[in-house]
Amino acid sequence: MRVSTVAVLIALVAGASAPARAQDYGDRRGLAGSLGVGYTSVGASCIPECAVDRQQGLSFFLHVAGHVSPQFTLGVETSLFQDAAVQYLTPGKGTWTSAFLLLSAQWYPSVDSDFFIKLGGGIATSKLDLPFSGTGIQTLTMSDFGGSVGIGRDWLVGERVGLTTFADALFTPRSRALINNADSGARVTVDQLRAGIAISIP
Repeated sequence: MRVSTVAVLIALVAGASAPARAQDYGDRRGLAGSLGVGYTSVGASCIPECAVDRQQGLSFFLHVAGHVSPQFTLGVETSLFQDAAVQYLTPGKGTWTSAFLLLSAQWYPSVDSDFFIKLGGGIATSKLDLPFSGTGIQTLTMSDFGGSVGIGRDWLVGERVGLTTFADALFTPRSRALINNADSGARVTVDQLRAGIAISIP
């Protein structure tokens, strides 16, 4: 992902630190949620060293939550990234799928704020389907704890409908990698760097 692209997207979100607009955020209550898309860079770090380049593309996410108070929201969020052009140890291109299912907490610094900070924790899975001549598709899988940290800003466009811009990082610890359900001996950590926009009920 180009640094300039990331900088522009994060700057859009970081504009959230500006004074809040004249909108009534003190009425945050009940259910909240968002459905969105992000431009994402996914990478892996391995022991022993691996040769998978970072992959860029779109990821999709769904967030369903409830307001505990006008400043605090608890919810569940899922994120999915898939790239069908991964090159690793073979001339053929494989498919990389990375998914997160997280419990998330979202905090607005003040009642009138449209800016929020978000933390999450849950489960992450990654799968690489790689074509090898003679042996066919070999599947590399990793499953472990997944975490996230991010920022965002709500932009109301109606009484209860808005747009949310966001930037976040999702990550896993170093996890055991399985090849066709057998231990490969490799230990892999996966991360997603993402910035995007969502249709939301803030």
